[in-house]
Amino acid sequence: MKIKNIGCGLDTRFERIDNGKLKWFDIDFPEVIKLRGRFMNENSRRIFIEGSILNLRWLGIVKTGGPYLILAEGVFMYLKKDDVKMLLSIINHELPGAELVCEVTNRYWVDKMESRYMQWKFKRQLGMKGGAVFTFGVPNGSYFEEWSENYHFLDEWTYFDDNEKKLGLLNLFS
Repeated sequence: MKIKNIGCGLDTRFERIDNGKLKWFDIDFPEVIKLRGRFMNENSRRIFIEGSILNLRWLGIVKTGGPYLILAEGVFMYLKKDDVKMLLSIINHELPGAELVCEVTNRYWVDKMESRYMQWKFKRQLGMKGGAVFTFGVPNGSYFEEWSENYHFLDEWTYFDDNEKKLGLLNLFS
C-alpha cells in the first residue's frame, strides 16, 4: 500500500500503523516539514515532501505504482472549491484507482464562519488568529460524486458518531 498524507501537519499515523511494508509520503508546506523533522524521521519507506499540495510536483514523486490511499485531513476546508475540484481531478487521472479519505466541513458551517460574529467568536473564544479561514464545505459526504462518474462515495463518519465521552455541550449531540 502506498499512502499519501497531504497536508500532514504533525500527524503520527505512520508510527501507529506501520506494518513494516508501507510506503508513506508526508506532504506539507516547507515550514511544517521542517518542524516534523524535529520529531519524526524519514527512512526508505517514509518520505517527507515540502511544498503546497496545489503545486503538483509531489505527484511525480509519489507515483510508485498502486494501490494508493490519499489522506487529506484539515486540508480541503482551507482551499477554494475550484482548487479542490482540480486537485481531485488530477489525482484521479495520475493515480488511477486511488482511494481518498478526507475530512470535510459542512457548507452550513463555512457560511456561518463568514459572519463577523462567528469570526469574533473563533478569535476570542478559541484563540484562533486571522488568516486561516474555512472557504470550502460540502452539503453531504457524497457531494464529490457530482464532479465525476469516477468518484464513488463509500461511507462517512462524524465526530458525533462515536460513543466516546464528549466535552461540554458536545454531549448533547451524542
